[in-house]
Amino acid sequence: MAQLNVKSRDHAVAFAAATLLCELLTQRLHTRQTELLSEALAWLALPFLVRAGQRGSRSEIAPPAAASTAVASGSGFGVTLFAAGIAAASFCNAENGTSRFYPAVVPILLAAQRYMQIDPVDAVRNSLGHASPVFTSLGAACVIAAVAVVDLLVWNLEKFIYAVVALVSISLAYMTLLPQRRRKSVIVSPVRIEENIEQVSRAVLFGVAVVLVIQTLLFGFTSGSFLRTLAVALFKCLTWFFAIQLTHETSWTVIPSIGVFTLMAGQSPFFQSSGFRPLLHILLSGLSLGQVISALPSRVKSRSSLWVFMLVTLIPYCANIFAIRRAENAVQHSFGGNREHPVDILMRGASAQFSGLLHRQSKSLEEAQTEYRRRYKIDPPPGFDGWYKFAVANHSPIIDEFDIIHKQIAPFLKLSGVELQRIMDATFVAEGSEIWSCQYNHKETRARCEHPHRTYDRHISYLFETVGKFAGAELPDVRFLVNHLDEPTVLLPSEKTTEVRVTNLSRQPTWGNITRECAAHQVENSHTKDERESYALPFIKDAATALDICRHPEYEHLHGLFISPVSFRLTEAMVPILSTGAPSTMGDILMPSPAYLEAEFVYDSDIEPDFYAKTNNLYWAGSTSGAFAHDDGWRSYHRQRFVQFAQNLGREQYYYLEEKDDTVERVPSSFLNGRLYDVAFTRIFQCITRQCREQRGFFPPGAWADKDAALKSQLVFDLDGNGISGRYYKLLASKSLPLKQTLIREWHDERLIPWLHYVPVSQSLEELPELVMYLTSTDSGQRKAKEMADKGRRWYKRAMRKEDMAVYVYRLMLELARLQDPKRQPQT
Repeated sequence: MAQLNVKSRDHAVAFAAATLLCELLTQRLHTRQTELLSEALAWLALPFLVRAGQRGSRSEIAPPAAASTAVASGSGFGVTLFAAGIAAASFCNAENGTSRFYPAVVPILLAAQRYMQIDPVDAVRNSLGHASPVFTSLGAACVIAAVAVVDLLVWNLEKFIYAVVALVSISLAYMTLLPQRRRKSVIVSPVRIEENIEQVSRAVLFGVAVVLVIQTLLFGFTSGSFLRTLAVALFKCLTWFFAIQLTHETSWTVIPSIGVFTLMAGQSPFFQSSGFRPLLHILLSGLSLGQVISALPSRVKSRSSLWVFMLVTLIPYCANIFAIRRAENAVQHSFGGNREHPVDILMRGASAQFSGLLHRQSKSLEEAQTEYRRRYKIDPPPGFDGWYKFAVANHSPIIDEFDIIHKQIAPFLKLSGVELQRIMDATFVAEGSEIWSCQYNHKETRARCEHPHRTYDRHISYLFETVGKFAGAELPDVRFLVNHLDEPTVLLPSEKTTEVRVTNLSRQPTWGNITRECAAHQVENSHTKDERESYALPFIKDAATALDICRHPEYEHLHGLFISPVSFRLTEAMVPILSTGAPSTMGDILMPSPAYLEAEFVYDSDIEPDFYAKTNNLYWAGSTSGAFAHDDGWRSYHRQRFVQFAQNLGREQYYYLEEKDDTVERVPSSFLNGRLYDVAFTRIFQCITRQCREQRGFFPPGAWADKDAALKSQLVFDLDGNGISGRYYKLLASKSLPLKQTLIREWHDERLIPWLHYVPVSQSLEELPELVMYLTSTDSGQRKAKEMADKGRRWYKRAMRKEDMAVYVYRLMLELARLQDPKRQPQT
């Protein structure tokens, strides 16, 4: 390399600093929506900037050292290859974000450069001087790249393909810029980008235009903020300009190292779910910056000043640690001493409620029969004495709390048994109906189910056959209808009728239909109840009230079932249909979900650590089930809202409880401790192509998760999918504490006590940050969390077993048999 003068050396550091700064700003402003258009605008402006720079510096900067070694001034094929690589990489970035394999470009280029040089010594002498091998050796570069790739990688086939294509594309593009001194290695003449900037710019613009057309044809036109796009284009253009100037004094291999530094430095510590990853990002940032500094000429003493860029990653880390410590100190100070947290108050009330529940259960058949008549004003169904013996023999702790069955059965008592059977027949054959008709045979202990066009009954028959095979289960011969779909189906008419109407409301709003009768109830909104105890945060005090959608008109826009359900067949009829779950206004008769018996959702205690050996955070991983996204309304779906909230993607305003002037107040904050939340989508589906793509761009990708990964965290979140959540029982059976958000009633609601067996979470999620902070960051909160987890686990083993499901289903089938008795007359 030609001898450098002092001004040239200063230029090298200045250009390196400018490239780093512009690349950092590009990373900060860049979005997938701005990627392709900003790339095109950048290359449109770059020739003007390069030519202006040449005129201004022609007499000041020595001739490019790298360019002097080129075999030729560049070939058309080389320019085409460069442009194709830039365009392909830009397309992958637009669809998948910055390539997760990008750090591997550094060792790939170093290896390519060494191959293209006369010998390794000459390659090193090019610019590295006496730099540390930690920063300059190919082996060290491979290790740094491998660690960075493993940290960034998400195990998803689609993302893996995009990342590989982007890696190959950008590597080939950079290789065309490397000087080639070994003549036998010259396959494509190197591109001298500065001298051929107009030709290169036209080629890149053409390539980007082609992929932009392809993207538009596949996914529709993608629009982002125009001002943001212009800003990204400007900084991209400046990055390329300063990079070109920088390579007058060093090799093109330094540019990917700058990219890796900005990529790792841009990983915000506020959004990391562990304390280790931010430290790893600081280390990788430092090593990448060291590679950049070591690539500059060793005679440039001021190159060490570039270490100041480490503040880009150190300042956010320190700010994050300070915010975490402040939040922890605030909650510990506010609820130390004699002051109780709302969780403590609610747990005390739940304990008293549970004691009363157990105490009032009948102790004999006569007491159970008397209690039945007292509650429901009718005699128990035939076979009730056999059911009682079965419940006692199987040690059921619940004998009387089956109000949920009677509430669902009672409307059909207005019809005679014959009328009811006719309506069931009409419903089964109704156009658009998704109903199974099942016949249970007591002698064979077998349920035969048929459907107009389906063959797989989703284990419905297995559930009832499992119940019938329990010793002492004298189930009656009975016919029953079962909903095939996850979503509920029955809306009972307000007046007695034998008509059946089925309406397909799939992918349509359902709120107006299923809340039609709410106005008649004249219920009050329950938000203001006991605000003093919760300090104006919506801790759920009455689970039944929280589930009553008539009391909460705001739910219309907070749950996917009401906005755009995947499959929803509204059956308006006086017909008993069994479903696994339903909101408060619907008339489905609730049965245990067969999913709770499937191997995927069965708890395995052998793989679970003890509570205090678990990670002290809240865990959830899953898919975007819950609704179908055909427009931008997906942002309001319950699962999307939760993940956005827990990952702070919308820059939410959170609320915490803090002591001020000896009183505790609700305090707003933009801070959410990401260390306490391990939440991600592992699969995005149930959406049209464009909306799936938008969600993949909005939500940070989550890797595939083992089905038992939740059991490694102290707190586990559970929420509705298309219907009920099949993993709920596994979480209840575990040593972790379930936090449950739902608007769907299930058969077990009467026997599970919130704030004793699980923690209920409101639809607004407003209390969740304070709740998680208290349960994870204070000694008393962790003790309360373990106490609820232990009590829920013990109660699950007593009251949620297969035997307990059998007790419920047995009693339900007795009621269904009585309803269909052809001799039964309607009640007034």
